[in-house]
Amino acid sequence: MNNIVKPYLFKASLVSVLAVAFGLALSVVVYLSSEKVRENAIDLVDTRIPVLSAIQHLSADLSEHERIVYEYYASQNELTFVAAIKSNKAVIEQQLEKLYQQAIAPAQLAPIKQQLAKLHASVDKFHQLMLVQANNWDQVRAELAQISALRRMTLPYLSELNADNQARVNQGHQATLSQMSNTRNTVVVFGIAIVLLALLIAWYTRQYLITSAFNTRLALFSERNPNAVMSVTAGGKVTYSNPACQQLLERVGLQQQSTTSLLPDNLLSEQTADSLAYDFVMRVEHQIGQVHLLFEVNWLADIQTYDIHILDISEQKQAQDEIKQLAYNHQESKLPNHYKLDIDLDYYVINQISVTLGLINVSNYRAMVTRQGVECSNGVVSQLAAMLVQALPELNLYHIAENQFAVVWQRKAETDEIDSLVERLKLLVEDSIITCNGEFFVELDFGFSFYPQDSASATELFKNAFTASMAAVEQPHNNSVIFDRQLTETIEKQVLLQDKLRSAISANELFLVFQPQLDLSTDKITGIETLVRWRHQGDIVSPAEFIPLAEQTGLIVPIGQWILKQACLFAKHLTVELEYSLAVAVNISPRQFSHPKFVESVEQILSDTGLPPQFLELEITEGVFVDNEEAMLVVLKRLKSLGVQLSIDDFGTGYSSLAYLKQFPVDKLKIDQAFIRSSHENDEDKVLVNTIIALGQNLGLKLIAEGVELIEHVDFLRAAQCDEIQGYWFSRPLEQADLLAFLEKH
Repeated sequence: MNNIVKPYLFKASLVSVLAVAFGLALSVVVYLSSEKVRENAIDLVDTRIPVLSAIQHLSADLSEHERIVYEYYASQNELTFVAAIKSNKAVIEQQLEKLYQQAIAPAQLAPIKQQLAKLHASVDKFHQLMLVQANNWDQVRAELAQISALRRMTLPYLSELNADNQARVNQGHQATLSQMSNTRNTVVVFGIAIVLLALLIAWYTRQYLITSAFNTRLALFSERNPNAVMSVTAGGKVTYSNPACQQLLERVGLQQQSTTSLLPDNLLSEQTADSLAYDFVMRVEHQIGQVHLLFEVNWLADIQTYDIHILDISEQKQAQDEIKQLAYNHQESKLPNHYKLDIDLDYYVINQISVTLGLINVSNYRAMVTRQGVECSNGVVSQLAAMLVQALPELNLYHIAENQFAVVWQRKAETDEIDSLVERLKLLVEDSIITCNGEFFVELDFGFSFYPQDSASATELFKNAFTASMAAVEQPHNNSVIFDRQLTETIEKQVLLQDKLRSAISANELFLVFQPQLDLSTDKITGIETLVRWRHQGDIVSPAEFIPLAEQTGLIVPIGQWILKQACLFAKHLTVELEYSLAVAVNISPRQFSHPKFVESVEQILSDTGLPPQFLELEITEGVFVDNEEAMLVVLKRLKSLGVQLSIDDFGTGYSSLAYLKQFPVDKLKIDQAFIRSSHENDEDKVLVNTIIALGQNLGLKLIAEGVELIEHVDFLRAAQCDEIQGYWFSRPLEQADLLAFLEKH
């Protein structure tokens, strides 16, 4: 052992002796401390706890003693009493004996024993009184009271004894805690000292071992390395290879060849003389069969040698491929997804390649989900995806959403090509799609856009195709739309109109007009229909523009509430103040009618305005009853209970089950103007109008025809015995002042 190592070993030995001495001293301290803790524990377990238990049992037994006496008093069952009191008395004596055995001071136990003796004597006296067959119940009850008093007088002595014992327990507990705290502090101090000594020993020992261990490890590093390691000269000669190189050769099927066959061609020969003048590192990936290898090449200029480490990265490559598959493909259909479409479109735009993008929407997907659930609906779409792959082999197909696909031409497709594609796919889905959940039909809508003709970027290209597809969804008779700038202008106009419509009420831009209704039998005005108009920046916006928009956005609900309130205010002025006997009709939109608080809102408006309900007529279209007739019937009955009049607007254009129609508490049917417009010259319209009038009369309902513009209409309706008419023939919609003037003339 050389002179460098000896000092470290001597010091390590010296410190070890000190550590042993500290350990022995700690053991003695811990032993003595544990003996004291043991003594306290023995006293607690063997003496204090039994005393506490005996006191508690004795107190409980005294209560039981009293209960037995009272039970004897109530039942007068001597045999039961004698047995029970004897048993209880023995238990009390047993508990008292336990207290004597625990060396309790006689001065504390003597009063208890005296009280128990008095108690037993009183019980015996009570027993004797109970045995006397005489009217002595007052004496018995007095003795019962004496027994209870004696038991209560015993309790303070027990409490004093219990308190004294508890104090001794607490004293022992505190002594134990103090002893344990001292022991803990001693152990911590000795423990820290021993740890410090151990660290010194470890450090001195480590200095001896570190050099030999380090050299041994360096020697074994290459041999034990699970990765292939080579040393190669600048000329390409392998001067060293570890055992892992041979294992790698076997894994790639080259076990009969030398380790140089693992190296990629020209891996080392491309290095110039200048580059070999200094150290450098390079990484190269290379594939042999199914095995992917990563070569980390370190050039060690001082010894003119390549140090090459070879890693098998096949699993990482497989994981990367799986991640790529998840990132770029739809999980259900395995088609390229929206993310892949974005990448491809960006590539086409960057390289200025003309592109035609088509979006294919399964328009009835939501209905399928509602009826069949998500899993079944996705199965249908996946089956459709497989059909599209077979039907469109020449195009790039993407599955970009649950119910949406995309197709891409890498050129500008001609209109006839797009039409051909649409017709081909429409024919494809004419037949049902068979899945494990049954037979389903799908409906498709198409939108197309071009780059660079109408799009400057990939984002704009997709947005335009999406806009076209949404336009196709909204057009019931045209499920394929090619984007043009007019679509964008229309959408932007709708968005702008929607923003303006939101503030129309607060800006006082909405106003009401009223169209009189004429009774054909009396030629008198019997009602007026309320219509809303919008004046924005001096121009009148057509109701055909803003009413559907209000329906779509939900603005029809606050607008409808405003119309109803203003109409009721004007109706009160007409009927109450001017004493016209007219019903004021207000159109109620389906969305407003289906609002859960609609009936309450009508009741509140009638209350706020003071309008008698019989002068308010609510017009409801047939569309509100589709798929929800029973619920809407309940709403109608609630409205009718308020006293308002009800009518079905545009009757004949929607759908109402006649079975429900006869139950509807309505007062009037309004014949849609579509039937009136050609009724004077079209026999089919005449038949329809006559049928509606006959139906209404049979149901006891009034009939009013809308859109009456010609005298021929009037003559026909009068002959058909229609009750009322409304239209330009009699009067256009009038503002309030004009209506009042019109009413004065008629």
